[in-house]
Amino acid sequence: MKKLYYTVKKETATISGTETCTGMKTISVYEIALDKPHLWFNVECSNDTDPKDAINGYLNDNGFGDRVYELIEL
Repeated sequence: MKKLYYTVKKETATISGTETCTGMKTISVYEIALDKPHLWFNVECSNDTDPKDAINGYLNDNGFGDRVYELIEL
C-alpha cells in the first residue's frame, strides 16, 4: 500500500477589512520519493467535502482508482 500525504488550506477573502472563509478549500497531495515530499496534485473543493473523498475522486478520475493508498493528513 502506497502512502500519500495531504494538507488542507481553506480559502479566505478580506471583505470590508474582515477575513472570512469563502467556502472553498485546496487539498495538496504529496508523495515521498528519495526521502523528500513531492507535490503530486491539488484538488479544489467546497469546505463540506471530505478531503479523502475528494482525493479518491481525483485518483479514480485520473486512472489511479485500481491502486490502494493510505491517506495521511499532515
